[in-house]
Amino acid sequence: MLLLGTSVCAFKYQAVGIPYIFLSMGIVLVCVSVAYFMERLGAWSLAVVGVIALGSRLLMLAVWNLPPQNDFLTTYEIALRLSEVSVCQWGSVLSDIGQLYRDYWCVHMPFILSETAVLKIFGGGYVSIQIVFAFFSAGSCVLNVLLGEKVFGKRIGILAGLLYIFQPTALFFTSVLSNQHMAVFFCLLGLYFIVAKPLKSGAANSILAGTAFAFSQLARPEMYVVLVAVVCYEIYAILTVWKNDNTKRGALIKTAVFKMAGMFFMFFAILLLCNIVLTGTGLIRGSMFEGNFSYKIAVGMNAESQGEWNASDAEVCNDSEELNRRIRERLQQPGKVAALVLKKEGALLGSYDYGWCTEGKMGYIAEKFFPLMSEAYMLLILLCVIAACVYGFKSGKKEQMLLELFLFGFFLIFALIEVQNRYNFLFLPVLCILASGNFVLFYNIYKKFLDKNVFIDRVSGKFAKKVLKK
Repeated sequence: MLLLGTSVCAFKYQAVGIPYIFLSMGIVLVCVSVAYFMERLGAWSLAVVGVIALGSRLLMLAVWNLPPQNDFLTTYEIALRLSEVSVCQWGSVLSDIGQLYRDYWCVHMPFILSETAVLKIFGGGYVSIQIVFAFFSAGSCVLNVLLGEKVFGKRIGILAGLLYIFQPTALFFTSVLSNQHMAVFFCLLGLYFIVAKPLKSGAANSILAGTAFAFSQLARPEMYVVLVAVVCYEIYAILTVWKNDNTKRGALIKTAVFKMAGMFFMFFAILLLCNIVLTGTGLIRGSMFEGNFSYKIAVGMNAESQGEWNASDAEVCNDSEELNRRIRERLQQPGKVAALVLKKEGALLGSYDYGWCTEGKMGYIAEKFFPLMSEAYMLLILLCVIAACVYGFKSGKKEQMLLELFLFGFFLIFALIEVQNRYNFLFLPVLCILASGNFVLFYNIYKKFLDKNVFIDRVSGKFAKKVLKK
């Protein structure tokens, strides 16, 4: 709650503006009303959410198509070159143009190869990749419904999907060639197998969760934190049952250990196999398990850049000795570090200005509407998430605890490492789920208020009849 409150305080309230707040409230109110209607559709509600999500994202590609920028342009150009030659020539091409990702940032090579596969199959330049990513994004909206349904119920699950469909950052981010589209989809899929357990066998669910988390890690290396959150969730789930039933302690521990072993085995087996294949074929010369953590911590502890990317640290990103020296030097000022951590945590969920990806698309929408609408929308979401944390202690839902552990784990890791405002992209669907329960609660209170005041309509009706008689 304290960390989320820090994020809320980071908003620039004067810049957000009242009109954007009311517009965001209107969108939320419409989503809540639609969720009540769609609840009656049964299983068809998933299909409707999928169609709305995909349609909105394809529409964004048609009216707001952004060409690749910055790092995304670099990875796209490498994928484009690889798609123009045979697989046997990939090694020689990478030795000419892809040294950065072949030698140092090897962890991103699977994502580059996935873009290459799309270009090989469909052609069409970066537009074909954007369309594929739009399908992944729409799939994330559907998974949000399933996760929300398991945690809070069907109506709230539908609302969670709708809120994520119209979340401004996710919507405007559709055309950006980011690995986050795939990473979010597979991460939510893994969480679904952990929480919802769609298969009868707990071991099978854990193995599939480990597989999904591995694919998310291949797309974007962020899943180690999620694995730790899942382990903490399993321990919490054991303790809740343990407290009420002492006879099942041994069986619970045995089952949990077996499930976690299956998840970790599949996760690391897939990563290790992929690493062996890529190094064996010469596509990478480093290791996918080397994330250059020293560089990320050095940047994260840089008070002058407020923990964000800077040219000074980037120049020595491959000099481990210099990076470690800078880390030690910066940690010697605990006061600055503490102040920096608070600023970073606030920026993590309190900043939604993605202006760096709208280069070439300036004007009112890019400079004003997009960032201010995102902040206003997320201000409402975060306030309801804080309320959800309060209610979570009272309700004791263990599934909700997994989502909160998910957020808390990332808060802790980003206290150390580099932050950028787009790094909050993975949290957006989880925040929408946690907020949805309270939006429905507020809506129910509003409906009860109207029901209690229905006598007003009756009095006005009787008065009208008298007037007509006269």
